[in-house]
Amino acid sequence: MPRLKALKKHARKARAASRGLAATVSNSLLGRQARGFVRFIRKQGIFSLAVGFVLGGKVSQLVSALVADIINPPLGVVLGKVNLRDAVLTLGSVKILWGDFVSNLIDFLIVATVVYIGTVIIQAEPVAKEEK
Repeated sequence: MPRLKALKKHARKARAASRGLAATVSNSLLGRQARGFVRFIRKQGIFSLAVGFVLGGKVSQLVSALVADIINPPLGVVLGKVNLRDAVLTLGSVKILWGDFVSNLIDFLIVATVVYIGTVIIQAEPVAKEEK
């Protein structure tokens, strides 16, 4: 029985020491900065912004491939050009790259439509700021 009391006393001391160490670390400049950074990320929704940014970039790549590989070839055939992006209007020494502009316009319209439909479907609302 005395050995059990000694072990419990030792365990209490070890827990107290670890709490002291944790308090020292959490109250240090690095600990305060880390807590402040985590609060900033949670409050500002930075993680959601980063996820949206990455997904937006990938959606843009996908739409660009759709326009370049699926939409432009039939339009090029209809317009008498093999590649719509190569369509130009030459005025003297000036070349107006209207085919490239039309391709980029189609790309933009598809991305804008996808973003609009995605926003409507998930009914995105502004993130409510937590006030304490």
